[in-house]
Amino acid sequence: MISQPHSTQKRKSGARSLISVVLAAVLGVSLVLVPGAAMAGTSYGTVGTFKKVGKTFKARSWIQTGSGTDHATVRIESKSGSLKAGHLGALARGYKAGGALTCTSGYFYTPTSAPGLQKSCGFSAKAKTNYYSKGAVRVKSGSSYYTYTTKASPYQTGP
Repeated sequence: MISQPHSTQKRKSGARSLISVVLAAVLGVSLVLVPGAAMAGTSYGTVGTFKKVGKTFKARSWIQTGSGTDHATVRIESKSGSLKAGHLGALARGYKAGGALTCTSGYFYTPTSAPGLQKSCGFSAKAKTNYYSKGAVRVKSGSSYYTYTTKASPYQTGP
């Protein structure tokens, strides 16, 4: 093994230390600015999984703020094939921290056979206000619908 001259090793070590300090400073500042919430951007809720009508479904909600694109979205997907028209439904809902409803899409159902469905609702986010999304999805099971409520997304701060 060939070792590098002592002075080159010190320079590389110094550069790594400087990069580490800069990264720590940037991360520290971002954590101090908004603890527990993300500023203008998108926050995704945890994917939930459930089984119905012999298929496995995944559902998730997310919230987006900033640049005039403020909306709450919900999505449902079947990983095992399409369902008939009208057999999947989605309801997007956005909330302010504390639970006040900011938008709702109303239930929307697949107009054709599809393996999934996504629906959004829009709202006007206010600066320094936290928002989250928590939607619901439906799967037709016999003559009725099974409703699954998605897990809430983390807070997203308005621009």
